[in-house]
Amino acid sequence: MTDFDFQIDSFMFYCTSKNLSSKTMKSFEQTISYIINKHLYSIESIA
Repeated sequence: MTDFDFQIDSFMFYCTSKNLSSKTMKSFEQTISYIINKHLYSIESIA
């Protein structure tokens, strides 16, 4: 597990501890996934 993965897990745990709705949690997961995929695509297209 990278530090980045650890930070994402920590953030999601924090959100869970604040009792955010499942809809909000799902939105966060989708947004994080989109950003990660977009960032990785940008790096690969440059290389």
